[in-house]
Amino acid sequence: MAGAMTRILPLALNWQLATAPMRVRVLFFGMLKDLTGKASDSIELPAGASVRDVLSHYEAQVPGLKQSLSSLALAVNQQYANPETKLKDGDEIALLPPVSGGSGKGAGETPARAPEPARRERSELKVRHYASIVRAPIDTRQVLASLKRGDDGAALVMLLRSPSQVTIPGITVVPGNVWPAQGAEYMLHILDLLKHPQIPVYTGAQAPLLHTAAMAHESERRWGKLEFMGAFAEEAKPAGRRPHNEGAVQFLISEIERHPGELTILAIGPMTNIALALRLKPEIETRIKRIVFMGGNVGVPGNASASAEFNFWFDPEAARIVMRSRIPQKVMFALDICNTAPIRKAEFDQITAVHTPITDLFREDLGNRYPGFLHNPGATGYMWDSLAAAYLLDPGFVTKSEIRYLDVLTAWGRFYGSTVPLDRRTAPDATPVTMMRTLDFNRVFAIYKDKLTRQD
Repeated sequence: MAGAMTRILPLALNWQLATAPMRVRVLFFGMLKDLTGKASDSIELPAGASVRDVLSHYEAQVPGLKQSLSSLALAVNQQYANPETKLKDGDEIALLPPVSGGSGKGAGETPARAPEPARRERSELKVRHYASIVRAPIDTRQVLASLKRGDDGAALVMLLRSPSQVTIPGITVVPGNVWPAQGAEYMLHILDLLKHPQIPVYTGAQAPLLHTAAMAHESERRWGKLEFMGAFAEEAKPAGRRPHNEGAVQFLISEIERHPGELTILAIGPMTNIALALRLKPEIETRIKRIVFMGGNVGVPGNASASAEFNFWFDPEAARIVMRSRIPQKVMFALDICNTAPIRKAEFDQITAVHTPITDLFREDLGNRYPGFLHNPGATGYMWDSLAAAYLLDPGFVTKSEIRYLDVLTAWGRFYGSTVPLDRRTAPDATPVTMMRTLDFNRVFAIYKDKLTRQD
């Protein structure tokens, strides 16, 4: 009898372990916090439960939640998951709602779910970060441009070759793909090629507000390789040519103050200089007419980390300051629309068929660097910043947009720099973002090709 009990007890113990309940922590974001009335919760589930059981638990308890469940982004222990992901005791489940606002197709799209972007190598026409002030003589509007990555040089060429629409009295450089000294040197080179050496180049912030190379490298160690690290991948080096001035932030402030209600900021780089200007002089927020920027990602994967676009990822705190600001109009070219404007070998060949100093540089950059068409004819690049620049010349190429209140995650972790819905209780005065959704590629590429191949 004792022997029988000895055999049975282990079986009973195994049964108890298999069916012992587990406890998990659930995090709510955006509108889910409003629906549930809490930011987090701890619930008990049976052994073997999955994320779907968590969803069913709250569907039964929270009225109005069911309609949102199908469009949630899900994460377990800061890794993207799906409803069938199995859970264990102590797991942390994050429920991320679709970005709120807007209407029509795409309004319920969720944040990026898997890393699929191609790595962007540093290239001459496609990697510097600058900002320029552009005046449009026809209606006296002025545009402050803050450029950054890939096709910054192409964007600058497009603007400089549109003298009937804009003039550029100054360029400000921000850290991003490269450090400011290298970025300024490159901008001076472009200005020389286009015979505009008189345009001053300014540097400002020498690093992001909080993000550091050490944080980026630790992020890779913890959560996997980053698709693009920009300036964090190398040490800052002295440049052969110095910018005209180091007062980029004050330059932005003074131009805004001298032309209240007339300026458009074209921000196609990390927003460090702009954020510093807004913090030094908060009253200038409402004196800016609008900001047109390339940055963020809503329903597609990131291209720095799996969840964040490079501009926002490089300086999330700066992006948050701008997104929560009172700037009257915010026009957003996120990766969502940029991914629909690919540059392939056919487009590359159309531009390089014309031989000028600019197209020769374009050929070297896109042919031998990123995306490397001369070595990999099947490669794909994207217009990115050039879309935002083209918008200043012909906004009609955008065929659909929508209004959203957006924010940027600044808690360091896997989702650092991600674009998320804005909890308006934390920034009640923030203005919404007009997010560009779809475009006429033939129309915008015609602008791009015309400006890059034009003979000076």
